[in-house]
Amino acid sequence: MKKYLLFILSLVLLLSLFSFVGCNSGKHVHVYTNLKVLNGETCTETGVVLYTCKCGETKTEEIPALGHSVVVDNAVEPTCTQTGLTEGSHCSRCGETLTAQVIIPALNHAVVTDSGVEPTCTETGLTEGSHCSRCGETLVEQEEIPVLPHTYENSNQCSVCEYIDTQYFT
Repeated sequence: MKKYLLFILSLVLLLSLFSFVGCNSGKHVHVYTNLKVLNGETCTETGVVLYTCKCGETKTEEIPALGHSVVVDNAVEPTCTQTGLTEGSHCSRCGETLTAQVIIPALNHAVVTDSGVEPTCTETGLTEGSHCSRCGETLVEQEEIPVLPHTYENSNQCSVCEYIDTQYFT
């Protein structure tokens, strides 16, 4: 118990000495207790902190810039009708664009003509149409052309398909 009490008294005495040996005693042991951020650091700019001792002495410390926190902006492929974008990047802290995305123009349709088919007296036909070879979209719809009537020339047999009509000719 005596050792414990002696230790406590020694500690109090030592702390008392520091209060006399502080920054005013000529030994220049400053105790900086107050800190104030003069300007905070950003992605590209350093910050400054001001420390103040109880004697009024001050010192400053530079805080390094944070650096950008890079986020990649994904590329978007263009289509026949929609523009696309190249890959880019921006900072998630300050929002600054680091690499700009560039607009890629729409590709436009690659038009393929769908040939028309003439109708006969046994088969329907189709009008000419078109579609895009890139995206498959139908650009001009083909329409059905109805079957033509048989062609009879001085007999009961069609001159186109050789159909024999027994109902009207005897």
